[in-house]
This record gives sequence, structure tokens and C-alpha cells, in this order.
Amino acid sequence: MDVPTIGIDNERGFYVGINLGGILYGVDIVIFFQSVYYLVYSTTETKTKILYTAYGTVLFILLTISIVANGYFGQLVWVEHRDFPGGSGAYYLANLALWLNTFGTAADAAADVLGDALLLYRCYIICGARKSLISVPLIIWIASTVMAIITNVISGLPDSNVFKGKAANCGISWVVLTVSFNVVVTTMICGRIFLLQRSIRKYMDAETVKMYTGIIALMVESALPFTVLGIVFIATYVRASPAEWTMAPTWGSFVIISPQLIILRVAMGRAWSKTTVSNITRSLEFARRTSTTTGLESTVAGVDGSAAGTNSTSLVFESKQESVVNLRTEKVDEQEVHVTFVA
Repeated sequence: MDVPTIGIDNERGFYVGINLGGILYGVDIVIFFQSVYYLVYSTTETKTKILYTAYGTVLFILLTISIVANGYFGQLVWVEHRDFPGGSGAYYLANLALWLNTFGTAADAAADVLGDALLLYRCYIICGARKSLISVPLIIWIASTVMAIITNVISGLPDSNVFKGKAANCGISWVVLTVSFNVVVTTMICGRIFLLQRSIRKYMDAETVKMYTGIIALMVESALPFTVLGIVFIATYVRASPAEWTMAPTWGSFVIISPQLIILRVAMGRAWSKTTVSNITRSLEFARRTSTTTGLESTVAGVDGSAAGTNSTSLVFESKQESVVNLRTEKVDEQEVHVTFVA
């Protein structure tokens, strides 16, 4: 009698996934402790420090649970029960609903919910704190959270298989909703940053523009790598490809790494904040008003240029340090020009 098994290709994929997860866990350790270090010595408000430190710590603990669960289950499969009837693949299939796996999946699901919540908040900040803009991703996030809970409940039932049957269908729905959420939010954040980049390039120095709208800022703030990885994971999950056994733990690691990178940027003072968006918006509005006023005054000066008298044009520039330079040019009858700088 043949014993059901997952097959050698799936076993190989699971083995590779465990190792990749371990490597990514090392990456997350570095990011987490760097974040804590920068938060402790930053000039950020104490409330913000505590919030992001606690958030990052919870995410780190959840990833630790997931990594330990996968690693220990691998030990059970290939070491402790290698003489199981049908082999290690048969043991794996027979024990997918083991509490250890359910615990690990629950940790990934909780981290996904928290990570997406942070990304939604970042989207809210970058989009100018307008609640109406995040209504659609908020609905998707709620639906994703519900499906994550349902998936974990069903996958923990006896003889359940998260890669087949009802648990798999729920799992696919959960991942699809999560990735859809990330696609929507990533698009919104990228679009907003691109629009601001085109506007602020004229009024800010190159270093500041790069810090807030450069490639690294774009990828981290929008969680672009995580979104792309999620799309690849969906493709393998839906097709039931052996690669899904590798992609599942890899994607699970990035569920935590992406928000940890955002926290690191916040800790380093390089992330977008309400103050940043507000200052940039005010500066752009001020620049537009000044440009319009200058154009009108220049037109008046041109019309009255033939007459004797004094015409003046004022240009006001606001720099990154919020200093103001008032440039006033006076034209008199003798064509003499006086330029006065007021810092």
C-alpha cells in the first residue's frame, strides 16, 4: 500500500526555504538592533521611540517563532522520524496540522497583519494625512486580516493541509488579499513620491531630494521588494509548484523585514513624517504663490517701464533651513540697479 508523501521536489523546496529563512533571519537581527540603537540615541519624542521599539520587538519575536518552528519541524522530518513509514515526505504530509506548524503560521499571519498596518499608516502619512485616500486599502487590509485568521483556524484542524483542500483555498485568498493590499499601497506611495520629487527638485538641494525621493527611499517606504516577492509567491502557490515550498518561508521572512526597514529609516531620521510632508507642501504652495506674484509684478514693471518712476520686483526663496532671502531689484530713471539681500 502506497503511503501519501509530498515528493522529493517539495522536500527539497522546503529544505531550501528553511535555509533561506535562516539567512534572512540574520539580516533581520542586524536591522532590528540597528533600529533600537538609533531610536535610543535619536532626538525623537519618547512616545515615538517607545512605539517603534515595541513594534519592532514584537515583529522580531514573531519572526523568531516562525524560524524556530520551521527549523524544529525540519528536524522532526529528517532526523527524529526519518524511519517513518513512507519516509520523511510521508511524515511531513501526515503532520502538517501539528501544533508547531500552526503556531509558526500564526506568527507569520500576526506579523503580516502588523506589517501591513504599519505600511497603511506610512501611506496615510505620505499622502498628506488624508483619510479618504486610504479607505480602499483599509478595506482590503481588514479582509486580509479576517482571511488570515480563518486560514490559521482551518490549517490547525486534524488532517488539514495548508497546501491542499479548504486550507489551501483560504490560504490563497489570504495571500492574494495581502499582496493586493501591498500592490495598492505601493502604487499610492510610489506615485506620491514621484509627484513630490518632480515638484521639490526645483526648491531643495540634491542631497535632500535624494534622501526623501531616491531609489532606496522609494523601495523601503513602499515595501516594493515585498510586493514583488508576494506576486511571485502567489504564482507558485496557485500552481502548486514545488517552488512554493521555498517561497512560503522566504515570503514569511520578508513579512517582517519590510516593516523593520521602515522602522530603521524612521530611527535614522530619514523617513517621511507628518512634519516633512507638511513643510514640503507649504514650501511648494509658497513657491507657487511667489512665482505667480513675481509674474504679475514683472508684467506691471514692463507696462510702466517707459514712464519715470520706480518699479520693484520681489522674489522670496525658502531654503531647507527655512531661511528667507529677499531679493529686491529697483529700477530708476537713470537705469541704476540696486540689489539688497536680507537673510
